[in-house]
Amino acid sequence: MDEHSTTEDRIAAPPLPDGKRASERDVVECGASARAEARGSLGDASAHQDGQGVITIAHLIGRWGIGGLEGQLAQVVNRLPADRFRHVIVFRNGYAAVGPKVREGVEIISLDDPARNRAWALRLARLLTELKVDLVHNRELFTIADTVTACRIAGVPRMAFSFHGFTDEAAAPSMTTRWRWRRALRRYHARWSVSEAARHALAQTLGVRPTGFKVLRNGVDSAHFRPGEYRAENRRRLSLPTDRTILLAVGNLSTVKNHQLILEAIHTANLPADRYTLAIVGEDRLNGQLQRWAAAKLPEHDIRFPGVKRTIVDWYQAADVLLLPSRSEGLCNALLEAMACELAVVATDVPGNREVLRNEVTGLLAPPENPQAFGAAIRRLVAEPKLRRRLGHNARTHVCEEYSLPHTVDAYARAYAQLCPR
Repeated sequence: MDEHSTTEDRIAAPPLPDGKRASERDVVECGASARAEARGSLGDASAHQDGQGVITIAHLIGRWGIGGLEGQLAQVVNRLPADRFRHVIVFRNGYAAVGPKVREGVEIISLDDPARNRAWALRLARLLTELKVDLVHNRELFTIADTVTACRIAGVPRMAFSFHGFTDEAAAPSMTTRWRWRRALRRYHARWSVSEAARHALAQTLGVRPTGFKVLRNGVDSAHFRPGEYRAENRRRLSLPTDRTILLAVGNLSTVKNHQLILEAIHTANLPADRYTLAIVGEDRLNGQLQRWAAAKLPEHDIRFPGVKRTIVDWYQAADVLLLPSRSEGLCNALLEAMACELAVVATDVPGNREVLRNEVTGLLAPPENPQAFGAAIRRLVAEPKLRRRLGHNARTHVCEEYSLPHTVDAYARAYAQLCPR
């Protein structure tokens, strides 16, 4: 039995097609073209010389841009030893000009979205064959079944899946989709989640036992994300006022992230417009819906939508409070980063947030979908600087002790090595 399996939740390993990789003809026909058509390129896999003991890992994600999952992935691959691990990042949903920085030698490749290309699994198989992949680490539910097919065709010996939380796309799967995901998941050699909350949420959605998932938590670089020494200077550089409480929300504007709750909370709480400035930083996936609501309902308030920011630490160091209104969370990277920067936090009391925050000790928790309670918590922090400082200090202490990035990197290094012993 695989060491990641349990007697309660045994998952079979996928059979290999006679121990062979896809044919040379397949690679010539599609492998090179898949890379040439949509390489977001950093480095070149062709320059890699196979070294004994080096594990080649293909990381599959939905998209490449600025986001918590992409940022955490970049931090891990940048810190794993290059003499032991080689990395290729493959995504399916369009290349963003702005993305996390990755170290030299990490290749980034785009494939067509399988929703638009029914041959996606075959194209992925050919790419995996060309790259001589030892392990595929898939981080999204949407391609969980196609990845199994691709790995069987390519003869990839090991597969791992990690769950980071539900996206808008995967938030309400049909019964048929849940069956397909559950069936595919049994073929993976390792199943991970970023938190206890995430593994229980996925297990409940799919109807499987949570014991089948091991928790590998996200980590935060507390040397990089730390309190700023020159807050007023940071504010001037970001064109933020120096005489107001700065409220910050970090995350792509989406249904799951639910930034609408912040606006409704401020409106309900009658927060004085001259006491605060709100900045919601992230890619707008709601086509201006939040901006229109704010302009109509809160016209006198200073509410800003700066868009995507590759460097976010300056915003944390300029702010006073992080607002996290999510409908669900796996383990939010923005939450860990803000806590490491000693920000006070108001977050919805959903399992992923509750697992990190202790109410009234490291932050304030409010019931989800409750503008009145969320607004009351915001009013408290705007009015009480001493409370902000106490919560922020406790928050940094907690994440430095419990969510260390080096610990996360070590955990992945051990997990990958166990899957692909050399």
